[in-house]
Amino acid sequence: MTETIEDDIIAGIMGDFNKSNMQDHNLAEVVDIGKTIAMILSDSPERHQVASSIGFDPVQMYFARKFLGRDIIERRIHTKREDYFKATVYLDMFSTCIVEGTEIFDEMEKRTRQLEEIDPYLDLDLELCVRCCSLTFMAEYKQLANNDRRRNNYNSGNGQVFTDYAAFRKTDPIQTAAARLFVEQVQADEIKSRLGLAQGISDLSASLFIDINLSYYEKIAHPENYEQAKQEVFDLVDNGEHLKAAHLSMEYTAKKMSREPLSRYVSTIEPTRY
Repeated sequence: MTETIEDDIIAGIMGDFNKSNMQDHNLAEVVDIGKTIAMILSDSPERHQVASSIGFDPVQMYFARKFLGRDIIERRIHTKREDYFKATVYLDMFSTCIVEGTEIFDEMEKRTRQLEEIDPYLDLDLELCVRCCSLTFMAEYKQLANNDRRRNNYNSGNGQVFTDYAAFRKTDPIQTAAARLFVEQVQADEIKSRLGLAQGISDLSASLFIDINLSYYEKIAHPENYEQAKQEVFDLVDNGEHLKAAHLSMEYTAKKMSREPLSRYVSTIEPTRY
């Protein structure tokens, strides 16, 4: 064997060794977004170990321990069944990273009692949660400039997550099902297509928070204003600024949301809505 041929063989072997499976086999593009979210769940610590009074199955319990803080579980916030995970993630995000504090839960408990006086089987709905947060946001609006502590809360929720080489990582069935449950909560395709940009639990929660806010803002804003607001929010998400995007989506929604007293809105809710 000549020296030239031997060098060619060695070079070929080293070239194969140095190839990236992610690039050569294009595996990065075929990883389902659910797999990425499942890995984020796997790498993120549980936020509490509180047993819920609500009858969760194992997937829902895992979801709640990853996405929801202790306060919202201990307060036993009840909503319409179909709104529960959307509403609780929304309220948790609001109370930890937008307007820090548990006062919003006091308001939710007050509205729950008011609903029970109308009908024992009535529960909070997602719209009532958004209305309540909008009013609270506007009341605290001038005090929201100093947000270092809320940003720290947000950053601690993201943690250290490794999503590289997703196609080669294994996730258990509970993580996979919890990831699917999260994706099911997101309504807008434009948000779903950006879930892959999330770097942790906080980014995922912010994405759902944005999705909910924009869905209500679309109902009450002029179409041109909605498109402009949506683009501004998505530009922030595309740049990895999920917290700023969440705050901006709340600002647009809160400023436009009806200023009618919550008690008046609650009094219009009919049992047939549930």
